[in-house]
Amino acid sequence: TKGLGQYLSPAGLKKIDANTFEMNLLQPNADWLTSISQYANTIVPVGYTRNGPQVGTGPFKLKSFTPGVESTHVRHANYWDSGKPYLNGVRVINFSSTDALVNALLAGQIDAAVGVPAALVPVVKKNKKMKVIETSAGKIAPIVLPIDEAPFNDKRVRQALRMIIDRKKIIKQALSGRGTVANDDFSPLDANYNANGYVAKQDVPRALALLKAAGYSKSNPLKFTLWTGSDNFPEVAKSFAEQVNSLSGGVAKVEVGIPSDYWDTKYMAKNVGAYTTYWNPKPYLVQAGQMLDVYDETHLAPKGSNNPYRKWYEQALAERNPAKRRALVKKMQAYHNVNGGYIVPFFLNVIDAHSTKVQGLEQRPASLNLDTFGMHFKRVWLA
Repeated sequence: TKGLGQYLSPAGLKKIDANTFEMNLLQPNADWLTSISQYANTIVPVGYTRNGPQVGTGPFKLKSFTPGVESTHVRHANYWDSGKPYLNGVRVINFSSTDALVNALLAGQIDAAVGVPAALVPVVKKNKKMKVIETSAGKIAPIVLPIDEAPFNDKRVRQALRMIIDRKKIIKQALSGRGTVANDDFSPLDANYNANGYVAKQDVPRALALLKAAGYSKSNPLKFTLWTGSDNFPEVAKSFAEQVNSLSGGVAKVEVGIPSDYWDTKYMAKNVGAYTTYWNPKPYLVQAGQMLDVYDETHLAPKGSNNPYRKWYEQALAERNPAKRRALVKKMQAYHNVNGGYIVPFFLNVIDAHSTKVQGLEQRPASLNLDTFGMHFKRVWLA
């Protein structure tokens, strides 16, 4: 994959015997097994193409797939985990809106819904035939400020925008209170995470002083558009802009743009300015690596640069001593919080719902929705 390509080339694979192969890495990585175990990484046969036959080792086999509409899957009779899966098949349906999704669930047209909006949770909970699964494992929906593009190439501007906002208010307005405050960081469940580091605090006078020092005033306000998608928590962008505009007293003016083609035209586009993104939870070094080299959203530390964040990242990958690795990650966090281009106001709760006849799902922190989709639906059954 694009993500693993930074560590491993095809020439680095060597067959040892029928069940063993050796990997020679392009750079030291003591956290390699964690990296390759992420859900986005897959093993495919020789000659694989995305549009060709999909042959895997999971509990279900693909029967049909209509992009943007639905996919159907049938039980894999030769699945390696004896006795599983319990279901004969799974049908995954795309909905045009979250309202349509929740309505279908409440009407009994579907058995489970992924990504229930926080505002609709009370409605679902009123139905005794439904169960809500709500967990927090560190999913984030950051505001991205590319640090090499004006006006965000001035660190004072980035710091001011972090300081001026009330994070608890954003959680209340955008998530109906279903989230926890974050300090512009990520991976809170990782053993390497430093929970005793930087704490983001609202400081409006300090924020205004930074904007003034950067040359902004009521007569020369900081102006930019914050781009987002209708499917990418637009309420967060709206709440952020509302706070910046009202609390700055006219020194900053933020507009929110929600184009229908956001992911194709605005996300990570050059010189587009500020925009939003989202990340499912991952271990810290895996997340840092993807932010640096796979989806370089903030342009913080390009490969080959002398940036200390990059240096500590590569040292942490090579460090086999857990305590020393944690110390390096602590440095990375501290640097990222002050100099980085992400505003991460919260860790949002992942909310799903299902009919009470659906059994086997557990409520626990997971990287993906619906208890990691019931571990690929292998543990799920219908009562």
